[in-house]
Amino acid sequence: MRSLDSLNGREALIVYVKGNNSEEPMEQREVEFFTTRRATVKGARADKQTELVHFSLELAEFINCDVVFPVEQFAKPPYQFVCEAQVTTIVSTNWHSKIEQLVSFDDTLCGHLFYYFEIKQLVGGESYAVDPGFDSHDDASYFSVREGESYQLDLSIYISESNAADFEKYECKLEYDQKDFLISNPSSIVIGTEKDNRRYKLVTKSIDGVQSFDYLKILAQKTDGTVVTPFYETIVRFYIRKSRRRAVLFVLLILVNLVGTTFVANSKDSTGFLIGNIAIGLFLVVSSALGLYYYFNKRS
Repeated sequence: MRSLDSLNGREALIVYVKGNNSEEPMEQREVEFFTTRRATVKGARADKQTELVHFSLELAEFINCDVVFPVEQFAKPPYQFVCEAQVTTIVSTNWHSKIEQLVSFDDTLCGHLFYYFEIKQLVGGESYAVDPGFDSHDDASYFSVREGESYQLDLSIYISESNAADFEKYECKLEYDQKDFLISNPSSIVIGTEKDNRRYKLVTKSIDGVQSFDYLKILAQKTDGTVVTPFYETIVRFYIRKSRRRAVLFVLLILVNLVGTTFVANSKDSTGFLIGNIAIGLFLVVSSALGLYYYFNKRS
């Protein structure tokens, strides 16, 4: 068996497998393959307790391509789900087009809601994608953001429903506890059409410690009367760090407050600058107090 460490950095192709019915014997399963997107192997480890191999992948673009799988039956699904393959004629595509192709490939996916999301940072009038990191201890990805900053949740939604009258029965739900961030949207997103894009502002709050962890749960579901049919959910983890800019501003405001207090304390009747010192001191103290209250909600 190839060493797992040797797989790090290898290019990968994520393939959807149709026809892998666990109720049928493996030799009777008629499996078909549908290519979805490229990826890079960032890590692989074997678990002795479950005898499973876990892969960590860095996802890349969605593609259409031709694939030549191994000829040997036992070297590919349903017997083996990680195998060598030859990939040719690679053409990039977008998420919406790929989902439409996937639903046409497997009609059991009709009547579902699919979504794709990105987290972007808002700087001035521009937005920049925030690339996810990976926590090897938790085997989970996360987005690293800073407190007191503005971000954007960019959602793409596709509903594989043939009856347009049922579009409004599908929804995305956003669940979070509002402790460390706020999102400018209703908790339930209903688009009422086959596909759409939605953008919502995500603002991180001030945190008490050096760092904080929080998460957003995105759920895809259909509500028909009192019956709720869940499709799938994603846990979006956030690693929230202290803002260096806010830390520097906090120290500066404290220093301004200290200087203002010193001016007032050192004012003496014997000098001609009594009124001036008090006025300057009070101005600095009040300015720093207003700054602390406005930016940090603290009272001097």
